Amino acid sequence: MSYTSLHCHSDYSNIRMLDSINQLPLLFERARELKLKGLAITDHETLSGHIKAIQYIKQQREKYKNKYEAEENQEKKKAIKQELDYWNNFKLILGNEIYLTRNDLRLDNYIKGKDKYYHFILLAKDAEGHKQLRELSSRAWSHSFRQFIERVPTFYRDIEEIIGANPGHVIGSTACLGSQFAHLIREFLDSGYSKEVTKRIDNFVKWCQKQFGKENFFIELQSSESDDQNSYNKCALAYAKSRGIKVIITTDAHYLRKEDRPIHKSYLNSSEGDRETDAFYSGTYLQDADQIKEYMNNISSEDIDIMLENTNYINSQIEEYDLKHKEIVPKIKLEFKEVCIDDYDIIRHIVKKCNLEYVSKFMNSQSEQDKCYINNIFYGLSKKIDVNDWEKYLIQIEKEVAEVYEITQKIGNDLSSYFNTMAKVVDIMWNEGDSLVGISRGSAGGFVSNYLLGITQMDPIKYGIENMYWRFIHRDRPELPKIA
Repeated sequence: MSYTSLHCHSDYSNIRMLDSINQLPLLFERARELKLKGLAITDHETLSGHIKAIQYIKQQREKYKNKYEAEENQEKKKAIKQELDYWNNFKLILGNEIYLTRNDLRLDNYIKGKDKYYHFILLAKDAEGHKQLRELSSRAWSHSFRQFIERVPTFYRDIEEIIGANPGHVIGSTACLGSQFAHLIREFLDSGYSKEVTKRIDNFVKWCQKQFGKENFFIELQSSESDDQNSYNKCALAYAKSRGIKVIITTDAHYLRKEDRPIHKSYLNSSEGDRETDAFYSGTYLQDADQIKEYMNNISSEDIDIMLENTNYINSQIEEYDLKHKEIVPKIKLEFKEVCIDDYDIIRHIVKKCNLEYVSKFMNSQSEQDKCYINNIFYGLSKKIDVNDWEKYLIQIEKEVAEVYEITQKIGNDLSSYFNTMAKVVDIMWNEGDSLVGISRGSAGGFVSNYLLGITQMDPIKYGIENMYWRFIHRDRPELPKIA
């Protein structure tokens, strides 16, 4: 039977340590060879591969669509249609493998032998779910500290505040032997089936079901030749059956094929020291159903079929969504600098006299970002430039804000907010005292309005800099500026 592989690593998992040799295009090609219904990207605390994964699936669909439309030979057309249908029906699932820890874990309060970095799998069901993954990942990296490797803990509180507060958008599963659930199962076996440990298992499961919703929480088994894994599988399945919890099987893929195992082992051991790479990683590659059953020979074929079908149930719950969107222009709390009335009257007179159309558009804009932008340019003009030169400067400002206005119309966002934000960022950098800020930065130095806003500190008109303003931004390149 065909199933959905719900726990797969790519080379993006190597961001903190050597981990996987799967390259994304090759991972999907192998999934196609095995005729998998879908595949989840669950790298170790990183969402970095998601855009590339989405792009690959889009490219496959577009490629075979174009081939199908262009092909005239009916036999070839039929074969192409099979490929097109496969990729159109293939479900890409975006997820994350997090490290679940107690609240407020830090390096200075870490308790050796007690604190663990428990693995846990999150799968986004929809765009809102992916937003939750991003928020959780940002929090995890904000908690990070160095302990042999970079630790990126997700607190229980983070799950409660982000997923628990708005459940139904993320699926959770118990992950590998490094999970809290697996540790509790092992403790249960070692304790001789302790009721006290059973209660702790129940409490953890109830917590998961509360945060994700009962229908969105799954116990995860994995196929492996490891005795520990097989022992866990049998006990975890029995527990799940006793509590009516759905179970899935994953392969925790770190390499593509069984024959790639020596390469993966060498890769992991190419860093400092030796790592356990045998039993634990024995089955961590993409497998078909027959290979899974061969490894999991202590579990009935009927149970395995049910668990594999549960992966397809999860597949059916995933909405397709895209992470592509218009560029987001950063916005800050606006600070209007005070321009004295007499100075403003002079500026208004020049704007009217010289028919400065775009300056006028900003002055009369409905956008507060636009109004703040032009106001603070006027403030810089009044403080930095001799009043006798204002007309010359305002004529140059007209050319610059014309580009800002026209780009705004094309991108559908107030580009003025970019300059408001950058002015604040540069101001903070100067005032903090520990940052080195150059007086001018690339083509941004050709914009006199940047100088008046305090983004740059060199007047391009006064010093005759041969750096034409249109090199910085131009309406024919409707994109955000790059002030390096």
